[in-house]
Amino acid sequence: MEEDSQDSNKFSSYGIYEISQSLDFVFPNVTVRIKKISDNVFSYMKKDADDNLSEIMIPTKSSKIILEFSPIRPINY
Repeated sequence: MEEDSQDSNKFSSYGIYEISQSLDFVFPNVTVRIKKISDNVFSYMKKDADDNLSEIMIPTKSSKIILEFSPIRPINY
């Protein structure tokens, strides 16, 4: 049991984040990387447990971005 609690400490916390440069997040079965690539553009990269990779560019009106990460219940819940 103690090992499980240590593993959960490796995960990022859900919540609201203000990002001005770059930040990496690790959630169960998902890794997310936010990276500033120019003054008003950020890259959002997500990699899942099956190594599926998706990346999008996010244009912004300011030099920072505010994102919220929150868990959702499975559809069949």
